[in-house]
Amino acid sequence: RMSMALQGQMHGMGALPQRRSRICGPNRLKAVVCRGKRLQLPIFPLSMVALPAAEVPLIIFEARYRVLFNTLLHGEPDVEDGLVQRESPFCGTKQFGMCYVDKQNRLAAIGTVLNISTFANFPDGKLVVNSKGGDRFEIKKVVKEKPVLVCEVELLSDEDPEEDASPEATALAKEVADLLRATIQLNVRLNNISVPDEELEPDDLANLSVRDTSFFVASFFSDIKLLQQNLLEENNTVKRLEREKEILKDTVAHYTATSALKSALEPGTGSGKDDPDNIRSGTPADVIRKLNAALLAAQGEEDGAKQVDGSVKKVEGDEKVEEKKDGQAEEGGGSSPGGDSVKDVPDKE
Repeated sequence: RMSMALQGQMHGMGALPQRRSRICGPNRLKAVVCRGKRLQLPIFPLSMVALPAAEVPLIIFEARYRVLFNTLLHGEPDVEDGLVQRESPFCGTKQFGMCYVDKQNRLAAIGTVLNISTFANFPDGKLVVNSKGGDRFEIKKVVKEKPVLVCEVELLSDEDPEEDASPEATALAKEVADLLRATIQLNVRLNNISVPDEELEPDDLANLSVRDTSFFVASFFSDIKLLQQNLLEENNTVKRLEREKEILKDTVAHYTATSALKSALEPGTGSGKDDPDNIRSGTPADVIRKLNAALLAAQGEEDGAKQVDGSVKKVEGDEKVEEKKDGQAEEGGGSSPGGDSVKDVPDKE
């Protein structure tokens, strides 16, 4: 298993506060089991990408979102009853949608349904919520914008579910999962992170379906959010896995080359005088030649990191979300553990 602390270091974020969480009961909302159907969801816009099959930890602190999440959690122990809106159609559903918001305050039209699994209230009023990604959706209509965004969404499915069950797709998913494991192990080694071997295996990776493996792997690309959004919007599981394979092969090649050079330059691996193959022996030209040989041997025939392309889609139609006239977002209502703040959805024209 991979601990939350290690995942935090991999993603460049801190670990969540340590406090026993309440485990939530089953969701009351049943409509989400039918793909292709439309339903209304409260949308939580945030500068991170939520993905199916991946865990999404959030820290909720703004008043309106504390009201929303306590309403979603109605019926669970330790919920602040004074903040629950019992007349809300989302009361007790433990379900909401999340969409990515970019630096220009544009809201992505494709997002993920999140199901709350655990939560914890803190004395300062903050609410720590852990959710699991479910279905993808596309925003079709903005129902209301305040106090929180509510949209009509259509649930999405991948193009060819039968292809996902093929031996070729299964083998590709296993290859991508193994590349992810190799990337984690090399990252830990290069950064001198002390982690028990049993915690280097990402939770549930071996038990995921082909589709869920493709999304779970994408959750580790959190430093490149447009890439994550592009993978979320990809409707073909095999194409999603093929792109992840390409990225992870480049990453493993880079880490392997870096590790080889680091080992070659570490003192105490040879005298240099008695060992003519020692990478530090000989003239400066010999050292450069041996360093290049080590790099090429580790890198193989890889071409290096690939350029990430893609853009964030806006909601289309009369309900399109436009930028604020002053170009500024209001103070955020929640964050990922790394501190990204929520961007308010701008007013419509």
